[in-house]
Amino acid sequence: MTRKSSTEAKTSRRQTKFKQEHDDISDDEKPNNTRNLTNMDLNEPELTQEHVQLQPLEENVMVTSDELIIQRNETIDEESAIELKMAMNEEYSDSEADDDEDVEDENRKAENDKSRRRLPVSIKELIDYHSSNGKSIKEIVDRINIVCKPEEKISYGYVQKYLYRKRLEATTAKKARYYRKKYGFVYRRMRRKPILTDVHRQSRIQWCQAHVEDKFDQDIFIGKTTLKPFLASLNQLKGQTPDPSQPRQQTTLHLWGAISRKGASPLQIFDGPLTTAMYLETLLENVVPFIAENYPDGHRFHQDNNPKHSAKLSQEFLSSTGINWVKSPPRSHDLNPIELVWTELIQNVAKRLPKTLGQVIVAVKDYWKTLTPEKCSEFIDKLSNVVPKVLEKNGEWVSLA
Repeated sequence: MTRKSSTEAKTSRRQTKFKQEHDDISDDEKPNNTRNLTNMDLNEPELTQEHVQLQPLEENVMVTSDELIIQRNETIDEESAIELKMAMNEEYSDSEADDDEDVEDENRKAENDKSRRRLPVSIKELIDYHSSNGKSIKEIVDRINIVCKPEEKISYGYVQKYLYRKRLEATTAKKARYYRKKYGFVYRRMRRKPILTDVHRQSRIQWCQAHVEDKFDQDIFIGKTTLKPFLASLNQLKGQTPDPSQPRQQTTLHLWGAISRKGASPLQIFDGPLTTAMYLETLLENVVPFIAENYPDGHRFHQDNNPKHSAKLSQEFLSSTGINWVKSPPRSHDLNPIELVWTELIQNVAKRLPKTLGQVIVAVKDYWKTLTPEKCSEFIDKLSNVVPKVLEKNGEWVSLA
């Protein structure tokens, strides 16, 4: 039984007792100022003896006193007032105790909720939690790696990228630059820089020392590249209607050519892998006539040590045709000016937006026709600037552009 129900039982018993005692008194013995308490609300404020002789008060007028609040135009006798006082005191003490217990329960619950802190269940929640508390990226990494398993440890870059992507909510270029600068990101174009060993560096240094004062007036530089013209057009947006004139499959073209200060050799276009037999056929059809026409007094033919170039059959062909092969150092695209030609050719083809393979071939041939001796000489002059820089950097890679 709760405290409230026990209080109601006590109150009902006192009310019954008072009613019996009141019925035993005759009508003559009842005082004139006594009212019928049969249906009296025991929750009304109690009255003491000093309040019996008070003058009637206007309804809804409150008298402030320690034990009196009268809102009716009536008075009661002393005996009833005493019982009312006892009942009200018990009711007030019980309700006050209940209120105190409720307040204590609420305080206890609040303290438990405050002490019971929810732990994050994932790495990202841990990052959010420490970041919201003002921790630096290094502190976040250290704190998380202490509690994580060895295979779940995170790096500085992982936290940096996560916070960057989360806070980069705006898509404007200005805010993007702001957040890149704030989190230490710098825009750079990745260069195709080959990995060089000590053997490669030494070979590059020897080649540059042999040509440091050379003007490359009698030199022929050959090269090969791969062209993928429809790579971007195959990546279409979802729901976008495909262009019927665009090819459904990726097409790859291989280009082979040579340049010198006397101009460019004929261009060879093929769509399959370059074999030794195809290579020798290309030399016979394109290079040999070009050398006989432009360099009858002597030349130097620059090509690397590719297996097709160094094969026994290839060496016999070069010796029989009188081609003076000068071996270029391996992994040295920066020492071959024809690489600049391939870069410019691909950019020109992309600007023309070809839709068919025939249009791509036409664009390639049109650009190759623009390779005059003057334009080829501009590309070769850049090699004269690269050779001293390679020597200064002890054989390291240097950009031709």
